[in-house]
Amino acid sequence: MDYEQKIITEIAALNDEFRNSPFKPELGKIYCTPGVAGLTDKDKAEVFKCLRAYDNFTYESDPYGWHEFGCIEIEGIEKIFWKIDIFEDETLSCGAEFPNDRKYSYRVLTLMLASEY
Repeated sequence: MDYEQKIITEIAALNDEFRNSPFKPELGKIYCTPGVAGLTDKDKAEVFKCLRAYDNFTYESDPYGWHEFGCIEIEGIEKIFWKIDIFEDETLSCGAEFPNDRKYSYRVLTLMLASEY
C-alpha cells in the first residue's frame, strides 16, 4: 500500500468509527436539519440504525474513498443524505490539515432530508 492509499484508508476508518458510534463527543458532533429533527422518535431511531450500518459506498458517492457521504432510504421516510466534514478541532474554524489523525481532526456529521439539500 502506498502512502496516499494509507492516508485514505486511515481517513475512511476514522469516518466509519465516528459514524458507527455517533454519540462519542470526543470524535465529533452530529447535526440534524429541521426536517430530520422533526421526524418521530421511532423514525429517528431507524435513521441512526441505518446510519451505523451503512456500507453502500460506490465510486459515484465516494470518489475519494473517505466514506464521507451516503444516502439512506427507509420505507415511509423521505430519502436522507448524510455528510461528514473534518475540521481541525471543535471550534470548526478551519479544515483539518491531518484528517487521518484523530488528535488533529474533529468530525461533524450532518443529516438532512433530500428536499433540504
